[in-house]
Amino acid sequence: MEETLDRLLDKIIKSGDELKRVAIMFNSVKRCTEAFERYSQHLEHHCIKTIMLHGRMTSYAREKALEVLNHEAERDTKVLFTTQAVEAGVDVNFDMIISEVAPPHALIQRAGRLARYGVRCQKRRKTPYEFH
Repeated sequence: MEETLDRLLDKIIKSGDELKRVAIMFNSVKRCTEAFERYSQHLEHHCIKTIMLHGRMTSYAREKALEVLNHEAERDTKVLFTTQAVEAGVDVNFDMIISEVAPPHALIQRAGRLARYGVRCQKRRKTPYEFH
């Protein structure tokens, strides 16, 4: 996944305003944390806000991560490194989702976070939503 992730993160960096909210979804907290540690500094260097959210975080930390994702500087590009913690019960919308291979039910939940608000968000976009 690393080679593909490198390529897709370069696409995000070069996208300008097209990809404002991106989720990178992992099947384990360990891989999520490792990827966050590997890529966050590089993304932040390119003025892309990075956020991590997973099930081992305290409820306060999860709440703060979602607050940053949903409210802090909405014009900024944000990349969320996450696990299944965001699959259900969290009202978030993404322009691009990058997912590890997962069971069909998990992929359906993850895809449900893409273009969540439908056509009204698509009107401002020049490119289609993406699921990788």
